Amino acid sequence: MIIWSRWGIVALLVPVAFVLAAQAVAKAGAAGAPAPTKRAQPAAETTDSLTEEDIEAAEKLVADQKKSAAEREKATKRAMHNGYGIGCLLGGLALWPLGRWMNRTERGAAVDPYSGNPVEVQVGGGHTLFFVPVEYWSLVWAGLGPFQFLSPA
Repeated sequence: MIIWSRWGIVALLVPVAFVLAAQAVAKAGAAGAPAPTKRAQPAAETTDSLTEEDIEAAEKLVADQKKSAAEREKATKRAMHNGYGIGCLLGGLALWPLGRWMNRTERGAAVDPYSGNPVEVQVGGGHTLFFVPVEYWSLVWAGLGPFQFLSPA
């Protein structure tokens, strides 16, 4: 293949899996328990008309709920951003030993059937993504992680 050879696609799949898992964990942690909702209670003596105090209390409650929703949204966005950075770092850390293991080579001796001369044979390796061996993609992914923490969310 032009894009990857042998199992080189692993250089993309493993870190993406780590990023998605880290984002899911971060999002679940950011959401936390839902905030209890308060309801505006009408005045006990009358249910037909609302007083100015009731209207002000309801408006304050709506404003507080909007502010709380905006804060939750901002916290979730930041958690997803951090999850991406952590996932990149973990994916890079996992990809280095995996790539080294996948691209190890074994040498052996064989005999050329036509000439009878001994020939050295190398077996294994060749797992690349865009012509770069899998283990070196770990450096790219691990390098993306810190940039996620440094950039504003």
